[in-house]
Amino acid sequence: TMGLLAGTLRKAALDDRVKGLVMHIGSCPLTPAQIDELGRSVAAFGEHKPTVAYAETFGELSSGMFAYRLATSAREIWLQPSGAVVLGGVHLEIALLRGGLEKLGIDPDFEQRYEYKTAGDQLAATEVTPANREMMQRIADSLVDETVRIVADRRGLTGDEVRAVVDGGQLSAAEAKARRLVDHVGYRDEVYAAVRAQWGADATLQYASRYAGTLAVRV
Repeated sequence: TMGLLAGTLRKAALDDRVKGLVMHIGSCPLTPAQIDELGRSVAAFGEHKPTVAYAETFGELSSGMFAYRLATSAREIWLQPSGAVVLGGVHLEIALLRGGLEKLGIDPDFEQRYEYKTAGDQLAATEVTPANREMMQRIADSLVDETVRIVADRRGLTGDEVRAVVDGGQLSAAEAKARRLVDHVGYRDEVYAAVRAQWGADATLQYASRYAGTLAVRV
C-alpha cells in the first residue's frame, strides 16, 4: 500500500546503509492522487539522499503525463534511448450502465435536481449530457494545468516551456534531454552503473518491499 511504501522510504532515509533510491517508472496505473502521494514520499527521501527515476518511455501510443509527473519527484531522470516523452492528453471515461440495466429489466428513475448534478447519469442516462461532458473536460483541463505547474517547478522550467511539450506531441529521448525534461539518456544497465559509480561499487540494489521491516534504523 502507499502507506507502507511511504513508511519504508521514511525509514530508509534515516538508515546509513541506504545510499539512495532508484525508481523504475513503468506504465504507472495509479490515480493522480496516488501519484502525488508517492511523489511526496520520494521527494522527502530526496531531501536526505540521491533519488533517480528511469523509464523505458513516458508514453508512445498514449500519454505518459502522470508517469512523468511521478518521475519528476526524483532528482535525476533517465530515459531509454529508444523511448519518448508524450505529455499531451488526459483520458477520462464516463460509464453509462443504463443499457445493461434495461437488459436485466431494471428501469432506473432519478429526479434531476440541477443541470450539473450528474451522479445519477451513470445509471439513468443513455448518452453523455453536455453538462457532464463540460465537467469532465474541466477536470481534464485542471489535471493538465496542475501537471504543467508541477513539472515546471520541479524541473526548473517555465510554464510556457512545459505547455509547449504538452501541446507539441511526441519527443524523442534526445529531444527530451535537450529540453531538460530528462537528465540522462541510457539503458537500465547504464543507470545501475552510474549509481554504483556514485554510491559505491559494492552497492547492492534491493526492492523497497524486501527492505521494509528487515533493517533496524536509529532514530
